[in-house]
Amino acid sequence: MDIVQEAVYKAYVKKSNLKQPEYFMTWITRILINCAMDFLKKSKKVTNLEDNFNEADKMKVSSEEIIDLYSALKELDERSKTVVVLRYFEDMTLQDISNAIELPLSTTKTILYRALGKLKIKLEGND
Repeated sequence: MDIVQEAVYKAYVKKSNLKQPEYFMTWITRILINCAMDFLKKSKKVTNLEDNFNEADKMKVSSEEIIDLYSALKELDERSKTVVVLRYFEDMTLQDISNAIELPLSTTKTILYRALGKLKIKLEGND
């Protein structure tokens, strides 16, 4: 809640900086991502995986596999991790992610596919 509150506050204060209203969702998403990243850097909290274990039961994925995935995600650089999380955990389109992280679509795709390759290598090594 603190992160959302901070993002809303920053968006309200900087609303005059939004030049194209049709990109509001991208703009607010970018603010929210930045606030979340700042929060994580400051707090260095461990992610609570308990909720994800319940999802794993539904998908027939073991808790060990989820732990391996989160461990592999931690090893990615911040930009790669952000792209993977937005694509597969937040179900955003590549175009929306590209707009949110302010990079060309082709660069975003490259980041995603390289990150997936690194994750695949890491996860295959855990078998």
